[in-house]
Amino acid sequence: LEYLPLLVLAASAALGAAAASTLGTFVTASAVNLGVGEAAAGLLLAMGSALGIGMRLASGWYSDRNPRDPLTLVVALLAGGTAGYALMAAQAVPLFVPGVALAFALGWSWPAMFHFAVSRRYGAAAAAATGVTQSGVYVGGVVGPIAFGLIAEHLSYGAAWAAAGLSCGLAAAGMALGRWMLAQRPGRRTVLPAADELR
Repeated sequence: LEYLPLLVLAASAALGAAAASTLGTFVTASAVNLGVGEAAAGLLLAMGSALGIGMRLASGWYSDRNPRDPLTLVVALLAGGTAGYALMAAQAVPLFVPGVALAFALGWSWPAMFHFAVSRRYGAAAAAATGVTQSGVYVGGVVGPIAFGLIAEHLSYGAAWAAAGLSCGLAAAGMALGRWMLAQRPGRRTVLPAADELR
């Protein structure tokens, strides 16, 4: 296995998951803190969740028809999610609502595509490779909400969302670096067939 790129991807996944795992936990509380009613805050969370599900389905549909390196799409999703967190960090309702939409739709729709990208890259060694990268996702999912809660408590929700945005942006940069590192090792590449090759 190509362990150095895998470690870079795992660290990037941890950063991305740390940001994304805060959404389901803190969106409603943050919205209420801005003055949004509790019922509306709950609907906002439901809207974000639906967008995240829809984008995951759309990403799979797109990859089936464009069998390029799916890590490119992962980088784009994380970069777009960063913009969502930035809007949420502004702590203004007119910006918070579209920020939630972007953060859920883009910043939390990448994990399935990331798992597919690693599996496709490593082929027969996919189980070992995804074991490394998914560890990053799990670590980020645990650490993210704890760090967010501490920042929100001692500073503000705005600072906490800004930290989440920074984490998501670093994840996008790390995924781009990992993709580049893998591209430098074409001789070792083992991939699964693209979807259109299976038809």
